[in-house]
Amino acid sequence: MTPNRQSAEIARLRRELAKAQADREVLNAALESMGKAHALLEKLAESAEPEPLKDTSETTQSPDSSTPE
Repeated sequence: MTPNRQSAEIARLRRELAKAQADREVLNAALESMGKAHALLEKLAESAEPEPLKDTSETTQSPDSSTPE
């Protein structure tokens, strides 16, 4: 390989490395954000109070049973 070709290859590899490092930083930031969002959603789920179950046996009435005869 000639010195000129070597220099060109080194420059290309440096550009490729710089792009890969920039991509890694973006991915790390995205991963950190997703981790924070996950933690927040977990806290919200833990703090949410469950709704009481309704007793359907008492509330289920026929339409005729509510009118006096």
